Amino acid sequence: MAGIVDADCYIHSHSHMPMILKQAFFRVDIQNRKATPVDKLFVNDAAAVSYGGYGQAGEFKPASKHSPVIHLSGNGKAMKATL
Repeated sequence: MAGIVDADCYIHSHSHMPMILKQAFFRVDIQNRKATPVDKLFVNDAAAVSYGGYGQAGEFKPASKHSPVIHLSGNGKAMKATL
């Protein structure tokens, strides 16, 4: 997704692996004619269904049910995620 759209936060799911990571990036600041360093937040959600079905039949590992929580600031442009 980050290679297609420039955003501050990317939320993804279906990989069954809860994960949070930040990646440094330079964003073009046209008004000030410079590149500004920013951190992009990537959040991957966990599985939502119980173990069984195709996962059990295919002998896949059970997935964690703990989903990340995204915290957005109401006072400024700040965000973080916790697991």
